[in-house]
Amino acid sequence: MTRKIFASLILVSVILITNTSVFSADLKKHERLFTEEYSRVFDATVAVLTENGFGTHPHKKMKVKKEKGRIKTPEWRYFKIWSAKPVVEKQYKDSYKVKVKEIEIEVAQPAAEKKADEAPATDAAPAATPETAPTEAVPADGTVVTEAAPAPIPTIKKVKVAIKRKFLVHNDATRKWDKGDPAKENAGFSIEVLFAAIQEKLDKEPNPAVDITKQLNLNITPPPIDRVVRP
Repeated sequence: MTRKIFASLILVSVILITNTSVFSADLKKHERLFTEEYSRVFDATVAVLTENGFGTHPHKKMKVKKEKGRIKTPEWRYFKIWSAKPVVEKQYKDSYKVKVKEIEIEVAQPAAEKKADEAPATDAAPAATPETAPTEAVPADGTVVTEAAPAPIPTIKKVKVAIKRKFLVHNDATRKWDKGDPAKENAGFSIEVLFAAIQEKLDKEPNPAVDITKQLNLNITPPPIDRVVRP
């Protein structure tokens, strides 16, 4: 009896470990999966943020923790002025928090096909009576035979990058910063643009690194403001 309980505990432990190490491939809008190894993806992400000007700030520095997979950019303030009468100005603030993590995704298994020669289902067998009920075979030495643990679920490793953008628009009436919609304002670097730049760097560079010829200085050239409807 003791051996049976011990075997059951081992089986439960295996199931729990498997479930905690396998992640779903379902992604949110601010997440992407990359097939390259963790170190290359992390370095490419840092390079893209740095080249877009978020690595150097007059008062703060971009925080990079590779062992924990975390990147945090300082908050940048920039604006757009329209030459109207009176002059119209819009002010923005932008910052990003990035998490890079290696995960395991369960490999989709093909559904088991029904054998052609499988016999059709028959009527249910009559209920077993005490006289006909099968008995559990017990070895002569008294040990109990337990079922084998299920086969491990096949998985593949990928790297998930999650980018959260904090985009604020200044409210002149209240003199406060309100949460803005970057898609509506068409200002700054969108998450989609950053993901595309990361993938491009991974595709073209064997060892992703910062290209100083592309590095922007946001103190001189603020983030882009495209297709903004003029007030």
